[in-house]
Amino acid sequence: MGQSWYLLMVLAVTTASNVVYYRQDYSNNVIARSDDFTTRTIVDSPAWNKIIGMTVHEQAAKLYWSDGTVIWRSNIDGSSVEVFVGAFVSVTLQGYNFGASANDVTLTVLTYLCTSILSWSPTTVTCLLRIPAVASSNYVTPPDVTIQTPFGSTTGITPAINDLLSSKAYVKPLVSNISIQVTLLSPHTLAIDNFDATAKWLYFSSYVCGCIYRAHVQTMDATVWSVYGMSIFGTLLRYTVESKGTINLLDVSNTSNAPIVIIQNLKSPRGICVDHTNSVLYFVEKGGKIFKALTNGKSFSDQQQNSIQIQRLMGLSSFTRLNGIALDETNNMLYWSESNSNVIARAPLDILQRQIVIGGGPNSIISWPRHVHVTQSDALFFSEYGGRISSGAVGTNGPFNYILNLVTEVLMETNTPDQPMHFYGLE
Repeated sequence: MGQSWYLLMVLAVTTASNVVYYRQDYSNNVIARSDDFTTRTIVDSPAWNKIIGMTVHEQAAKLYWSDGTVIWRSNIDGSSVEVFVGAFVSVTLQGYNFGASANDVTLTVLTYLCTSILSWSPTTVTCLLRIPAVASSNYVTPPDVTIQTPFGSTTGITPAINDLLSSKAYVKPLVSNISIQVTLLSPHTLAIDNFDATAKWLYFSSYVCGCIYRAHVQTMDATVWSVYGMSIFGTLLRYTVESKGTINLLDVSNTSNAPIVIIQNLKSPRGICVDHTNSVLYFVEKGGKIFKALTNGKSFSDQQQNSIQIQRLMGLSSFTRLNGIALDETNNMLYWSESNSNVIARAPLDILQRQIVIGGGPNSIISWPRHVHVTQSDALFFSEYGGRISSGAVGTNGPFNYILNLVTEVLMETNTPDQPMHFYGLE
């Protein structure tokens, strides 16, 4: 079988030799190859830091980001970093005396209440919860599970269950079997309703299984729906499906709802944002195009899909690899990230003239920018794949302060002195 590889990053051209970094698909190791054909293997390490997704909940002063395996949360200034989602755990208990209804049952997994009851009967109950810790496939075992009803509680599997069952006077829960499924996630794009101070759910997509998840920001509740850009406002979640070339709408007020395709026939759509005041969608295609569509997806029938008015606002070089987009409604300004050219750019909506906010030079101080976010208090946030999140005032070209700065030192050590490293997202 031939080797396939993914180009990760390229160093700027200077008088020193250039170095190309790439990862082979059968290994997570990174190969550093110089232009004199010498190579160095950088062994994969869980200590590598990268930022795959980011969102800001300004109303709650919280910042969320994903490193591809875990979702992290901190205060908006980067302090008090904690694991928000390390895994989803589904637990099914089989036995007897599980109450008269689901309301009679309290399930605890490890030390966390599992309140998302997916199904219940007097003999079987299933729940789903998020684990706020870095987890493994055997992170939860049967002795970690407790079921409680008004008549008592049981931890783990009940010993000598047949003897107890023969006594009709025994009313505490009896557990004959516990099935546990620990789902290690691949969180990608994140979204939360920034306009709602009481927003309770963080939404995120998994690029491995193609699912959309949501996790309660206060409890351990979790939901799964069976994706690059996402936008949530109220109960309406809009997201792009790059592989299918569509923008979809999902009403999350009912977990049985199915997504609706509102725009189709696109070429690798990625970031998306919504102008709720004027009912306009803005989105980018990876190949360098920025569009707007005159619909917010609130009321939309299948017959209207081909009649949506879509306008191309800007066409940039396909090399730029557009990724994230955000709208500054106060100043009528679009912001976006250009991953391959290491640029955060903007354009006024009235003249649509591209302006570089940060980056773009041979010694650019940003590397592979991914996501952008504009808050209602006129702050601009952007993330870099290599492990940084920065913020600064909109309408200026800086200064931008690091909220997080987790750039992996092992990669930097392969660099030569005075030679800045640039990331290129050829994906």
